[in-house]
Amino acid sequence: MDFNSLAADFENSLISMNKNKARSIFKTIEKFEDRIFFIENSVVPALRKIGECWESGETSLAQVYMSGKICEEIIGDFSHEAGMRPAAKPKIGIATLEDHHCLGKRIVSSVVRSAGYHLTDFGHGISALELSKAASEDKTEILLVSVLMLHSALKISELKKFLAASGAKTRIIAGGAPFIFDDSLWKNVGADASGRGAFDAVRLIKEQSERTDA
Repeated sequence: MDFNSLAADFENSLISMNKNKARSIFKTIEKFEDRIFFIENSVVPALRKIGECWESGETSLAQVYMSGKICEEIIGDFSHEAGMRPAAKPKIGIATLEDHHCLGKRIVSSVVRSAGYHLTDFGHGISALELSKAASEDKTEILLVSVLMLHSALKISELKKFLAASGAKTRIIAGGAPFIFDDSLWKNVGADASGRGAFDAVRLIKEQSERTDA
């Protein structure tokens, strides 16, 4: 089986937002272990590449969003058929802090779930205090925080203080426009990491998970 050819065709199907073609390509892979290999070495890299192309202006936000949704559905169906469950660890949460836009959070959620993680969505327009309570009660280990405006990004420092006061050791990964414009902002507000796009989330989750376990 020519995995390189399949990977290229799969990536093109995502870029063209052709869900049926993407599904048919994945279904040509019959063995369980080959499907796992394809997910790890073709699906996730394809999503990352599409995200990088969006950052350079070569793909649209709609393509990024739909490619994530398509992969989320395909892998979700595969996991269900194989009796697999999303990774229970680390416990991951996501929310849009203060702001009411949801697109960024939806894209990140799709990508993270496509990588096999379970994700608790704490919603949007939520305050720092409300989010800290929800994350503490859920025993969230890694919290993905999306923001659109600078004033919302600055609220992460309050979120960090509320979490610390509750005794939670939740690690915060920040994302959104303010952190792209100022690549040192995440440090200034007390976040543990920040990504430029949705596809950084999976890598950062792995990194922060290793630090949590250490």
